[in-house]
Amino acid sequence: MEKLENWYKELSKERKIFVYVVCFLLLAAFGFGLIPFLVLIYLELGLPNNNAKKIIMYFLGAPIALYLVSVFIWGVGLLNIEYPFVIFFEILAIPIFFLAKKLDSKYLKKQPDDRGYKWGYFLGIYTIVLNIMMSIFSIFFIREFPGLLRKYGANLEVINIQPTLQITAFGIVASIIFIVIALGVCQRERFSFITLTIFTFNPIIWVINYFYIKRRPYLAKK
Repeated sequence: MEKLENWYKELSKERKIFVYVVCFLLLAAFGFGLIPFLVLIYLELGLPNNNAKKIIMYFLGAPIALYLVSVFIWGVGLLNIEYPFVIFFEILAIPIFFLAKKLDSKYLKKQPDDRGYKWGYFLGIYTIVLNIMMSIFSIFFIREFPGLLRKYGANLEVINIQPTLQITAFGIVASIIFIVIALGVCQRERFSFITLTIFTFNPIIWVINYFYIKRRPYLAKK
């Protein structure tokens, strides 16, 4: 056991995470990962300077986080089966991430003392691209919708299409507003970042961005 403890102490943080992930995955395979997982917890608790928070994290936090991630991946998989266009937006996020990473690296060369802003750039750019695409689709819809109805024999005098066109026009206006807000996010403006966070209507994003703002002086309340 002493050799095992020394081996564990010499592991880097990244390798420890890798070992834990492998054990978590083996848990799903008829519980084969349970024994090595318990051994890892025993070794971790044997290290000096451990506290109650770390113990709770390993016993409760990590399995719960794994469960939530598994449910999310499973849900996204089902969503993609039912709605293939979702795959397009997932793929679209990949080049946007690398663009955000490049912009962040460029900024940090000028301001090396600031904390990174990759997530902020990603959130802003993704919102801009998404709303530009929605605006283009809405304009196309307004122009072509009446013609499509006539083509398929609909009587426009009987069918009131004005509410549908008005809602679509409102969507274009809303998209333009979101684009302006997202540009502010890319400029690291606190008000724009908070506004966009609120209108995501996503409690997970609210929590993430709350801590994100707290850890960045240029976004924190002055």
